Amino acid sequence: MTTLAQFIGSDGPVTSIVNRFSDSGAAQATGLATAAATVGKAVASGAVTSGVLKTGLSVTGRGRLNFFAITSADVTARTHRVRITADGVVVFDSTSASTGSSGAGIVPVGWFSGSTCGPQPINFFASLLVEFTSSVTETDKQNLYYSYEVWQ
Repeated sequence: MTTLAQFIGSDGPVTSIVNRFSDSGAAQATGLATAAATVGKAVASGAVTSGVLKTGLSVTGRGRLNFFAITSADVTARTHRVRITADGVVVFDSTSASTGSSGAGIVPVGWFSGSTCGPQPINFFASLLVEFTSSVTETDKQNLYYSYEVWQ
């Protein structure tokens, strides 16, 4: 195994992500926003139309998505849906259960335990697209947190 393969893997592109949040209807993690802000860049959602996917992150080239989370910015009850496409393959597509807790959300890529978040990276070799939506039509009421790398 080459040194490069030790760090980026040699088994090819990711084909699915299975974790606590990959089953539709999974309960949202409460208290996630504060922890996610220590790991990822925070970005407000902008205008979201209920049920209509919106691009949250689009990267062309090779790289690694280390962390991605989405949380509620207020106490309005809503679900979060996230779809992640890596190299043209949908690897995660799930909608959370509804909750009305500010700071609650889901972590499609990475981990959350108690009050701490961390990376659990996935590699992509040509492109990465992360889309999201809410069950409510709203503006800046979801927060995205992400950390990624792009390579030559």
